[in-house]
Amino acid sequence: MALRKFFDHFNEGTFLVFLFEFLFLSVQFQRLFHYYSNARK
Repeated sequence: MALRKFFDHFNEGTFLVFLFEFLFLSVQFQRLFHYYSNARK
């Protein structure tokens, strides 16, 4: 399985950091989106 080999190359810590970065950015973008939509009203 290529995917399994790919994840083996990944450091578990690095993957967790990447995951948290992604979640943090998603929250930030949602906050910006709500802010702009509220400012338009």
